[in-house]
Amino acid sequence: MLSKTLNALNWQSQTYDPFVNRETSVAELGKFDLITAYEVFEHVPDVQDLMVNLRTLLSDNGVILFSTLVSDEHIKPNQRINWWYAAPRNGHISLFTTKSLSILAQHHGFHFGSFSSGFHTFFTQVPPWASHIIQVE
Repeated sequence: MLSKTLNALNWQSQTYDPFVNRETSVAELGKFDLITAYEVFEHVPDVQDLMVNLRTLLSDNGVILFSTLVSDEHIKPNQRINWWYAAPRNGHISLFTTKSLSILAQHHGFHFGSFSSGFHTFFTQVPPWASHIIQVE
């Protein structure tokens, strides 16, 4: 829906879902300056494969914006999990902490940043078009 809305506003946008577009290979999609993945990471069984695909699709100066809630302060050692995001039957099979997302980013050559507990970014360098929203310290 986001891609359809952006195209209607004269933005170049393309959507890809490996479950819907099974005949399409990631390599044939091209390179993108901005990749969005809203509520994707927590549904993926092989996050390393997802990261390889994202790296393949991202241009050298691109940014990945994604959403997934982090489990920081929600899952504690020796305590029963009582967090709605990890509830049975919601399809969330991969859970992350801020630290695990940072490690995942580093492993794939990205910097990691968070705007909130649910909205994050991976990038290699901040492109000029995103410098007003991504501040590197």
